[in-house]
Amino acid sequence: MKTEAVKQTNDHSQSNHQEFITTTAVVGVNLLRTGSVTTVNPLTVTEAFRSTLVNTSHGILLGLFILATTAHGAATRYVSPTGNDSTGNGSINAPYKTLQKAHDMTGAGDTIYMRGGTYFPAAQTTITRSGSNGNYIKVFAYPGETPVIDAINHPAGDYIIRMNSASWWHIKGLELKNGAKNGLYLAGSSSNNIIENNNIHHIGRLAPGGCGCGTAIAIYGTGGNNLVLNNDVHDNDDALSSDGGGANGINLVTTGTGNVIRGNRIWRNSDDGIDMWDAAPALIENNWSWENGYTLVGSNLVVRGNGVGYKLGGSATNDGGHTVRNNLAWLNRVNGFHENSGDLPITLYNNTAWNNGANNFTFFHSGNTFRNNINFGSRGNVAGSDTYNSWTLPVTVNSADFASLDYTVVTAPRNPDGSLPTINFLRLVAASDLINKGTNVGIPFNGSAPDLGAYEYYVPEVPTLSWMRSGNNLVISWTNAALGYTLESTLAFSPVSWLPVGTAPVMVSGQITVTVEMSNGAAFYRLKK
Repeated sequence: MKTEAVKQTNDHSQSNHQEFITTTAVVGVNLLRTGSVTTVNPLTVTEAFRSTLVNTSHGILLGLFILATTAHGAATRYVSPTGNDSTGNGSINAPYKTLQKAHDMTGAGDTIYMRGGTYFPAAQTTITRSGSNGNYIKVFAYPGETPVIDAINHPAGDYIIRMNSASWWHIKGLELKNGAKNGLYLAGSSSNNIIENNNIHHIGRLAPGGCGCGTAIAIYGTGGNNLVLNNDVHDNDDALSSDGGGANGINLVTTGTGNVIRGNRIWRNSDDGIDMWDAAPALIENNWSWENGYTLVGSNLVVRGNGVGYKLGGSATNDGGHTVRNNLAWLNRVNGFHENSGDLPITLYNNTAWNNGANNFTFFHSGNTFRNNINFGSRGNVAGSDTYNSWTLPVTVNSADFASLDYTVVTAPRNPDGSLPTINFLRLVAASDLINKGTNVGIPFNGSAPDLGAYEYYVPEVPTLSWMRSGNNLVISWTNAALGYTLESTLAFSPVSWLPVGTAPVMVSGQITVTVEMSNGAAFYRLKK
């Protein structure tokens, strides 16, 4: 039996409020620059032991990165909105102005850092060069900064970034918006690329209907072994079409295998969230897809395209065959998970579907496999082997099973490692009869058997703060397993005034780490969730 480590302070409302009590999450330090760092016995500071978990929405955090040393022989180049492609040499003090120029000068193993600010290129960036195995060409946001590529000046037909049979690229931390046709487009045999922690939105402003245009991230051709990881793709619409039926969040139309779509948030795309039209088998895991099939106009959702959270087939032969696990789908205009004529059997493990407009699941292939899934709302048709799901077991699914149904928190900042934020939405409570009701499908689980749905119920880890002195700085860290905490500090307990530490956390050797400058006097630190 799984035990509950939290005290519920209200019943199963949409704004769930939980309280954690710990005697290990506070450290007091004497911050004398010339002295040693000393701890204060936390057992004497009882007020500091209380931390509260409150679900809030603070917008979208694109990512936090560590400036790493490049491999031997590799070059590092810089791009800035204030740079110059003619006179710049790509150094940090004389950067280029465009990503295209940096691309034209780069080779395998090189790193391109894009400085923060907004870029207004006149045309798409076309990537034709390739890295090699172990020598990615990296395009990263400069640490602590957000580069925004605004394609408002692009002509019709342009992509923001188009990769033509380009492989071994790692693109991370960019914001792309106002694309004329598509956002980030991988064509030809583009393979072995990583598309990570990007925020791509409002694509398709000059996109006609019938071309699959307006999509944020698209992989066409024969490309395989691409990883689409921890991106936010939203509010995309093929604006010149009559029905918005082309703009998807993520679109795979490739015969290449080994592609993975993981950890993405996909919402309010005018057609579908993830569209696997004619795609060879791929892995789709740990994504959130909602409100697709609509366009936001002012504060109103306007009906547009198909509105499927996960569209898993198309018109070709030998498509489908995907593994779909640990995903959420809710409030999509029509369906949550849809086979869409996929020819090859599809496997769905531990997914949660809630209140999608027509059906949560729509499947007709007799070879499909369903295990450990939750249907909350209208189920629809399910064909294939479907034991150990909420609709085949003696369980009841209702709002009391979940810690929260408040989805306004789902666009909260991501965790420091770029993964989805740790929130209560659609997570099971300790009393749910959906716990320990599944069957082992090879996904790690707690207790006597897997739980149903996308998330295992777990006892929240209470982290312990560690610290060390480095020159005039104090380095504070806690385990990566305890995600979703904010480091706060106070200078006194009478009166007490906890404030968030302004320094951004980074990930170092599996630890979440914050470095603060020491000053004279005492300071106390705690983790709050």
